[in-house]
Amino acid sequence: MIKMDTVTVGDILKPARTSVNIEPAAEYVAIGIKSFGKGIFHYPPTLGANLGKLRFFRFPTGALAFSNIQAWEGAIGVTSEADAIAVASNRFLFYVPVDKDRVDVRYIYHYFLGEPGLAAIRGASPGSAKRNRTLGIERLERIRLPLPPIEEQRRIVDLVETVDKVIEKARTCLDKLTTLRSQLVDSIRANGKAVLLSDVAVVSQGRSLPIEHQGKQAGEVSWFKISDMSTPENLFGYRRAATRMTMHDIKQKGGQVLPVGAVVFPRVGGSILTENKRIVDVECAVDENHLVVSPNSETNPEFLLGAIESLRLSSLVQTGAVPSLNMGLIRSVRLPWTTGEHQNALGDVLGVTRKQGATQTAYLRRLEALRSELLTALLAGEHQILESYDDLLGA
Repeated sequence: MIKMDTVTVGDILKPARTSVNIEPAAEYVAIGIKSFGKGIFHYPPTLGANLGKLRFFRFPTGALAFSNIQAWEGAIGVTSEADAIAVASNRFLFYVPVDKDRVDVRYIYHYFLGEPGLAAIRGASPGSAKRNRTLGIERLERIRLPLPPIEEQRRIVDLVETVDKVIEKARTCLDKLTTLRSQLVDSIRANGKAVLLSDVAVVSQGRSLPIEHQGKQAGEVSWFKISDMSTPENLFGYRRAATRMTMHDIKQKGGQVLPVGAVVFPRVGGSILTENKRIVDVECAVDENHLVVSPNSETNPEFLLGAIESLRLSSLVQTGAVPSLNMGLIRSVRLPWTTGEHQNALGDVLGVTRKQGATQTAYLRRLEALRSELLTALLAGEHQILESYDDLLGA
C-alpha cells in the first residue's frame, strides 16, 4: 500500500479561464468535450455573431476541462497546445494545479474517469433529465479524492497511458479489418452479376421460443433471440445464446436446429434498421423474429454472408405500425454474385476477416478490462509502482 493524502478538488486545483469579448465579425473556433473520456474536439470556425448569447472564455494549455452538463458521463479532458486557439462557452470549467510540484493534472483526469471518480462527479451533478444534470463549481470543488506523491502520480499516468496506446493500436487494427471486409463486399457488388436469392439458398423463419424457457440454461444448444445478436460474443457470428437447451428439448418444443453456415437477420421491428446480419457458427435454433437463409450445396456460406451484407434491409421494409420483412420479397431479392473458384476464394478471405475481427474484438475487450482493473488498483493505492520504473522510462 502506498501512502495517500485525502484532499478536495478545491485544495489542489484552481479555476483557470479568462473572459473573452466576442466580436461579431471576427472568426472563432469553439471546443466541445466528448463523453466517455473521448477527448476535446473543435467545432468548425464560425463568426462571433453565430456563437449565440453564451459567455465565452480562453483557457490555458494543460488544464483539466469539464463539460458542466455532460461531465457525469465522462465529458472530461486535458487541454493541449492545439486547443489554445479555441474558445469555450460558460458550459465548460477549467482547472490547473495550485502547486504543479504536488499535482499532475493527468492523474486527476484519469481518477475522474475511473469508477470512484466518475461516481463522485455524478454525485455532484444532481438531476434526472440528461440536460439537467449540471456539475456545479462548488460541488465539484468539494469532491474528495486520494492523492499520492507526485512521482507516483506520474508513474500511474505513464502506465495507464501505455496501456491506452496498446488499446488504440488494437482499435486501429480492428478498423482496418472492418475496412478490408467492406472493400471485399464492395468487390462482390462491382462484379456486375446477380442471382435470385431463392436460386442459391432456402429462406425460412425461426420458431417461437417458449417464454417459460427464455433465459434458462438447461443444455448446450443455443436458442437465439434477436437480443443475443448484439452481445459481444455474437458480434461476428452466432456462438452462444442466453437460452440453452438440449437438442431433444429444442425439437420437442418446436424449434428447428439450423446447420452451421446459415445466415440470419432480423425479420421484424426496429432491429431491422440495425442492418445486422450473422452467420451461424454452431448448430442452434433461432426465434420467430429471425429470417434464416440456408445456402445450397454449391454456395459458399461466407460468400453468401458477404453478399447479404451488401443489401440494405431497411430499403426492403414493409410500411406499417411495426417494420417487417416479407419472406417472399426476400426470396426475390437479387444478390451480387460470382461462382466457382472465385466465389470460394472470396468466401475464404471473407471468413478470415470475420474470424480475425472476432479475435481482435475479444483481445480489445480483455485489454479494456485490464485497464479498468489496473486503474482501480493503482488509484486505490493497493499497489505501488517501484522507483525502478523511472529507470525503465529513461531507458
